[in-house]
Amino acid sequence: MLSLKGALWLTLVIIHIAVIVRAVLLQGRDAYSRAAWLLLLLALPGIATILYLLFGEPWISTAFRRRSRDAYEMLLPYAPPADDGAAFPDIRNPFRTCEAAARWPVSVGNRARLAASADEAIDMIVADIDAATRTVHLSFYIWLADRNGLKVVDAVCRAAARGIVCRIVADAIGSRALIRSQHWRTMREAGAHLCASLPAPLGLGIVAGHRTDLRNHRKIAVIDGGTTWCGSQNCADAAFLPKRKFAPWVDILIRYQGPVARQAELIFASGWMAEMGEDMRPVFATDLPTPEPDGFAAIAVGTGPLSPRATMTDIFVALLAAARERVVVTTPYFAPDPPLLDAIVAAARRGVHLTIVFPRRNDSRIVGRSAKHIIHCSRGRGFTSTSFAVASCMPRRWSSMAAWRWSARRTWIAVVSISTLKTISSSNLPISVLTLASARTNGWRMRQRWMLAWSRHDRYRVNSSTTC
Repeated sequence: MLSLKGALWLTLVIIHIAVIVRAVLLQGRDAYSRAAWLLLLLALPGIATILYLLFGEPWISTAFRRRSRDAYEMLLPYAPPADDGAAFPDIRNPFRTCEAAARWPVSVGNRARLAASADEAIDMIVADIDAATRTVHLSFYIWLADRNGLKVVDAVCRAAARGIVCRIVADAIGSRALIRSQHWRTMREAGAHLCASLPAPLGLGIVAGHRTDLRNHRKIAVIDGGTTWCGSQNCADAAFLPKRKFAPWVDILIRYQGPVARQAELIFASGWMAEMGEDMRPVFATDLPTPEPDGFAAIAVGTGPLSPRATMTDIFVALLAAARERVVVTTPYFAPDPPLLDAIVAAARRGVHLTIVFPRRNDSRIVGRSAKHIIHCSRGRGFTSTSFAVASCMPRRWSSMAAWRWSARRTWIAVVSISTLKTISSSNLPISVLTLASARTNGWRMRQRWMLAWSRHDRYRVNSSTTC
């Protein structure tokens, strides 16, 4: 008969073998992740088993998955209808890819304005909140109690005090300092409805039914259902005190008006319904935002762990495949998965002028060095000095790129120029080997929100689209 100690060791061995089998045979996992987890599990059996159980798969409780999907299905009928007169054959495939992910059609008649700086963006958001007549919906991953952060807190309090319905979402970990502060309580006392998104009691997401590192990474502001803000900027100063040594953190934030704002609000509402349980359908009983006759087409898409595998990669690849002249990628974290890297290489090989801009100093040394290694290895796959330019030693402060800046943050900003098409994203480039897990673990189920925009005659300069 086995002793208690022997039975314990046998149980641990069985669990370890089961985890190895699961890691290798899990459906949808790419070969790099399988190999990385296998090596780690063989090299460090005990530690690696615990790591896999905690981070190996993007597990979310069945109840939360059901609530999220039911909420999204419930809100789909309120999306702006398709415009049969819209025609953009040259860039139809990227739009179709986004439509398949979002499950609603491209909206037309939108217009936008690019904020020149972080401070100007916050001031414009505050002005929109002060002018609100019906609803204020805000969602931020990081909301600090600094100068810019408190400007928004005060604006929310003023709006709630005059009877505006304010629904505020802040990530429970990214914004934990604000959530624990008096400023959060002040907004609640003023009448705002608050949600600390994806709480992790005692730092253990398993208690709440989700992985702790799957966060709500969105930055969304929707005012009165007709104006939305999208981009990579959190609700904070450019100095960004938690990582001040990498300051200034320079991001893009764009103000959109038109039917695309309804799509943005639907994405916000689906997350709110899943977490708070409030039926948001009455919010959409109002008329759709009026399209502008000379506006451009745009679509907002939410992706994350509950989306079909590689949805983000599919969107990036579709954009790159549509590029004919120039692609500019501005990113602090460049670790593409193989399909995306192949698409980048293919664009360069067919003569598209490709530029990738990195910050001189990266807040993640491992990712920064990995990006340089990927670029160095890729030069032998068709990149030349004319089709591929890497600005890896750009000045820390404002560069000569006019509107395209970077942050040393977990943000990916891309511009794909096809004479008429541009896109901006606040999501990271997909990372596979570095995270070991097959899922993109840097965000929550819909943490990346895409907007793809099209403008006739390319008259809209640089701010035709964005994602949050």
